[in-house]
Amino acid sequence: MKRKVPVDPPKARALVVERNPDKASQLSAFLFEQGFDHVATATTCHAALQFARYLRPNLLIIADGMHEMHCFELYEQFQKMEGYDGLPTLVLSNRSAEIKMHDRAKMLPSERTLTLNTLLATIQQLLAAPEKVS
Repeated sequence: MKRKVPVDPPKARALVVERNPDKASQLSAFLFEQGFDHVATATTCHAALQFARYLRPNLLIIADGMHEMHCFELYEQFQKMEGYDGLPTLVLSNRSAEIKMHDRAKMLPSERTLTLNTLLATIQQLLAAPEKVS
């Protein structure tokens, strides 16, 4: 199978943060189809932050609608963690927010209006973007 994401095995790891287990499973299955070797899903912000301690994902997807905090607050929490600054991140939200996002982060409308082609193209773009060295 030809990989559709520009990440070499066995490094293709994603963390999906989505409170709806069905949507989390759908996103996970989609990422597996695109060539990710490991996809962890978290249905709470607390679980996502716990996963982050041992899973070093190449991609973070945060969906809006989490109960504990807004998706942008969770994004900021990840940015404060060692090794997560500059991590390719996709925030799925219909809300507008004035938040400074790094070059390897994007915001797209929530899944209701998002096509798989747009999702894949955005993921490819995020993963292909060069890391900034401080």
